[in-house]
Parts: sequence; C-alpha cells; structure tokens
Amino acid sequence: MASNLLSELTNNIDEIKGHLEHRNYPNEYAVRIGIVDPVLRILGWKVGDPTIVKVEYTVEGRRVDYALCNLVLRPLVFIEAKSVGKIDEGQRQLVEYAYYEDIPIAILTDGERWRFYAAGGGNYKERLVRELNLRGGNAEDNAKSMIRYLRYDAVCSGESSAAIRADYERVLKDREVEKRLPEIWRELLQEKDDALLLTIMEKSQEKGIDPTESQILTFLETLEVKVEDPTPPPVNPQTSRLTKRPSESHLRVTMSDGEVIENQNSRIVFTTVIEKIGLEDVMRKEPKIVSRTLFPKGNFQSGQYYINTNNGNPAKASILNRISKKLGISMSVELIPNRQP
Repeated sequence: MASNLLSELTNNIDEIKGHLEHRNYPNEYAVRIGIVDPVLRILGWKVGDPTIVKVEYTVEGRRVDYALCNLVLRPLVFIEAKSVGKIDEGQRQLVEYAYYEDIPIAILTDGERWRFYAAGGGNYKERLVRELNLRGGNAEDNAKSMIRYLRYDAVCSGESSAAIRADYERVLKDREVEKRLPEIWRELLQEKDDALLLTIMEKSQEKGIDPTESQILTFLETLEVKVEDPTPPPVNPQTSRLTKRPSESHLRVTMSDGEVIENQNSRIVFTTVIEKIGLEDVMRKEPKIVSRTLFPKGNFQSGQYYINTNNGNPAKASILNRISKKLGISMSVELIPNRQP
C-alpha cells in the first residue's frame, strides 16, 4: 500500500477520534458527513458522483445508506451508517440485503465502530469478519484494515472481496478452534491423560512442590466439574472409574550406555532402572522412594531395600527424571502409548 495513503488515512482517523471524544457527531447525518464521506474520499471514492457512490440505495423497498459501485455501475459494497452508539440497529437487514443482492462486502458503522461483514447466507452475526474502534483502537492499524477492504481500486478489481473471503475463512477456523478446545480439555480431564499428569508433576517440581498423583487427580476432578457442569454430583477421585481405568501408556528408559529398558508393566521398568542406578545412591537422594523399611503401600523388595511403587506411570516417569538430575545421570525417560487390542 502507498505510504502516503496510509499516512493520510491514519491522520484522518486521529482527527475523527478527537471529535468522537468531544461528542461532535450528534446524529446519523453528522456521522455520514463528518466521518464516512471523508474516509471514502481518502480511499479513492468519488463522493458526490451518484453513479459511483449511490446514496439511499433502494433494496426490497428499503434503503441502504451507501452502495459503492465500479465503473460499470454494479454495486460492490453496502454501507449502513447509524448514530454514535447505535451500531446494533439494522445489522441483520444490512447483511441480508447484501446477500440477496450478491454484494461481497457489507459495512455497518456508527462512526466510532466499523463492522465488516463477508456477505452470505446463514447467521448474520457469524458473517462478521472484523470490527474496528476508531476511538479506542490504534489509528494506523484501523487505517490498514480500511485500505484492505475499502480502497476504491481494490474493490473494483476484486482484491478486497478476495481479502475479506480469505479473512472470513480464517475467522471460521479460529471460531472452530475456540469451540473445540473446551471439548478437548474435557476429554483430557476425563481420560486423566498420562502426558498431562507428567507435565503437571514436572512443572510443580520446578516451582518447589512435589504433589502426589492422587492430589493432581483430585485437582483435575475439580476442574472437570467446573467445565462440564456447574452442579454435578461430587466425584470421589479414590473411587471414580476415571482413576481406575487401565493405564494407556508404559515406561521406556534408555540408559546412558544405550541399553533400553521397556515393558508393558511399568513397575518392572521402574524397579529395574532404580536397581541399575544403585539402591543406596537413590535412597540418599529419595528416601521416600527407596528405604530399608516397609512403605505403607506398594513395596517391591530388592535385597534389604524396599522400592515404593505406589504411584502411576506419569509419577514414575517424573520420579526417574528427578533421580537422574539429582545424581547427574544421563538417561531418557519416555511414556509410550500402549497398543490397543
């Protein structure tokens, strides 16, 4: 885009902002004369030429404030102007008129806010591509958007309609992502995804706390209640089916010498790796994992030592990573998805 056009329009928007702050546009007529017309002139439209900028354009017995036309007199843009603060009035009709008249771009403005619609069928609110705020937004960014959608030569060549279609497709994808992310989060909470648990454990350890897997599960159950239903029955994480489901992953550990220790039973991998590292060394750094006395639950006896295996696979992976860091051992710990039957 030409820098002088961008500069001129940015300066004009700055002036409009000042007048908006002082409430110098008391009605719709003032918005049209003081805001819309000057913007159109800067963007190359021949305001005053009734063959190019048609005012009070008749559609279905109603009138649209502006119909912007190319040299063959075909309308390409509809603009409806409202008084400041009344932008929500008439947007449905504007978008529907544009759809029935096969107009690619519809614009609704109250002078302060400008809404750009990609005309088409369906819910008119979903056709909204971009909304600008001339009073609260960045003047140069607003100018760039206006130039993208409303510059005379770009509208006549079809560049603007192609741009708004492309932006509309992007908006649709963004809306789909926003719609699906809560669903994905709910699934992770329901499944108690091993990778999610491991991430929470490791991040907690970085912050200086060491939660048990049961504590994390209890926390996630609380999140699940908030996301899925504000008033569901309470869930006991100790008895919930979610905490009793079969593990969906197992441990694979690659030792510093290249030896790979892997088994569908992660308890075997966990205890084998600790034995290889050295029970005495691990006990010095992690007395809650290796001890010469019995643990309350989950004891695996190795000679005169007991290894605490009362934790899930993400916790086992986190513990092994922690041990390797404390002892300065180079090894790779992975959670591998189990094969489905």
